[in-house]
Amino acid sequence: MARAPLIQLSDISLTFGGNPIFSDLGFVVQTGDRLSLVGRNGSGKSTLMKVMAGLVEADTGHRVIPPGVSVGYMEQDPDLSQFDTLGDFALSALDVSEHYKVEIAAEGLKFDPDRPVKTASGGERRRAALAKLMAEDPELMLLDEPTNHLDIEAISWLETTLRESRNSFVVISHDRAFLTALTRATLWIDRGAVRRLEQGFGSFEAWRDKTWEEEDQQRHKLNRKSKWKPVGRWRVFLRGANVIKGACGLWGSCVPSGLRKSTGNPRPPWHLSRVKNRGLRLLRLKTWIWPSANWRF
Repeated sequence: MARAPLIQLSDISLTFGGNPIFSDLGFVVQTGDRLSLVGRNGSGKSTLMKVMAGLVEADTGHRVIPPGVSVGYMEQDPDLSQFDTLGDFALSALDVSEHYKVEIAAEGLKFDPDRPVKTASGGERRRAALAKLMAEDPELMLLDEPTNHLDIEAISWLETTLRESRNSFVVISHDRAFLTALTRATLWIDRGAVRRLEQGFGSFEAWRDKTWEEEDQQRHKLNRKSKWKPVGRWRVFLRGANVIKGACGLWGSCVPSGLRKSTGNPRPPWHLSRVKNRGLRLLRLKTWIWPSANWRF
């Protein structure tokens, strides 16, 4: 019998300030998944991770985590205001018998558990948050830029520890080598939706470029199927249901009357002035769109 996903998001939609971030987004994370979460800056990677962690509530949709499944999240700016030292924070969710795990993580990530929170730098706070997550050892780890503020030795320790663990994880990182070494599949946020590649980050860019190329080819095919209709010496690209019945000649001084009749719009922001040079054989117009009528010239 197949196991239930560790987490399932379905029909997730979210807006901020009236601007849509996600629309009907959905995916699952299975046991054993090691996923890179990628997308352009501002695409909503960190926001989506917070939705997965339950820290941000979507406008619509469902987030399902089976009973008994543990999910841990390492945020970029942890709140340690309730703790005296970094160690107090890192140990806060552990039984006494598990305190040794924080000591191991502290050594690997190079932070001092006895450092007072008030004097700790942002990097030290982040390392404490990462140590806390690693020590708690949840079934699903959500890692937002875990290598920030880590030196090469600490990154190497983290990479080795994650590779040898049995945990599933989703990771956001600008460290391409880190993502390539660890991930087995990729979640790509693209225009408010999520696409999944069953290969790690090392294969992502080639897949992304191929996807964009196929979309461009499809658009080109659709454009070729569109019909061009000549009107006098004009050729007008029909994108709507309107039909142009009138026309001006090439040497006219007005906008084709049929265009205005078919759209019901006032005179558009251009017109044909009377051409003085009657030897002119070709009039080139730049492409533009008349928004309310869906005409393209």
